[in-house]
Amino acid sequence: MNVEYPEQREIHGIARTIRELHAAMDRAILACYGWEDLNPGHDFYQNDRGQTRYTLSPEARREVLARLVELNLEIAAREK
Repeated sequence: MNVEYPEQREIHGIARTIRELHAAMDRAILACYGWEDLNPGHDFYQNDRGQTRYTLSPEARREVLARLVELNLEIAAREK
């Protein structure tokens, strides 16, 4: 029998709120870079250590890293 207590519902609600805030923060950061076209695809994904975490989709993560590398190269070229 799965009995849920009010405290458990409150903890689940807090966790949901934190996930929503995390996703909103990521979208805001992407917007700061002008990358509103990138769908972060937030959900639960397994990381390299086999841990399941709420984060960007693997595809979005790769795209963000690729764009950051490109941006870094552009800035480095300007500094020469």
